Amino acid sequence: MVYIILENSNGKYYDIGILIPVNDNEDNNNSTNIKRKFKLLLAQISINKPKEKWLLNTVHEINFYFAKKNLENKYNIEIISGYFYYILKKENGKIIDTNTFNNNLGKCLLYDIEKGFSNDKILLNENSFITDKFQIFNESTLIKNNKADKLLLNTINKMITNQFRSITEILFEILDKSLKNENKNKALTKKQFHIIGNVNMITYIQFMTSFFIFIQKNGNKIIIYLNGNKKEIDKKIKSLNNNTCIVSDYEVKFI
Repeated sequence: MVYIILENSNGKYYDIGILIPVNDNEDNNNSTNIKRKFKLLLAQISINKPKEKWLLNTVHEINFYFAKKNLENKYNIEIISGYFYYILKKENGKIIDTNTFNNNLGKCLLYDIEKGFSNDKILLNENSFITDKFQIFNESTLIKNNKADKLLLNTINKMITNQFRSITEILFEILDKSLKNENKNKALTKKQFHIIGNVNMITYIQFMTSFFIFIQKNGNKIIIYLNGNKKEIDKKIKSLNNNTCIVSDYEVKFI
């Protein structure tokens, strides 16, 4: 196992992590170039964890994606699944933060300064399991109204589980002249955009965040929809679909 200490953060992130190796003898015998596989266990350590800082699974999914990518790039490994625990203080046989414990059953480990951890539970179980998909996007990043109907949720979830496609140079040229990143220090790049589908999103564009861009072709006009607003461009592109749904790795806005 590999113990990981994360950088200090005041946000909704993690304090420590453990990389747990996965035995895969068949792969190891077939090739010496196969990357070693690991399961990733991340945790937050807390005496009292305010409810507003609890991590929902939709938030975990995004955080785990970036943790996975960073660790894989740094150590040249493959992470196949992710798990999470709150590590809570126990003192004189009593749990200090009963609120977090009772509302996150199965996702809490109890630690006593003098006695150590209070039980020998199997760490990697269905309660602590977060994901093996490691999506960079989900409904919490793309839909800004949590009352959006089931059809929109199903449409988005179906698109983000498909294979993402790169945008063309012509399409990037259009976006580059129309959009900029919310972070003014980050330049727009072709790599940050991904085509996820060709669904007509006109009805739902008002609910979408600034990570989501919808492009509609209407004759010789290209209409870009973003964050409830739109921009028209006079340009004819034969190769462009009538409807194109695009996600951006960073929040964008019109120039």
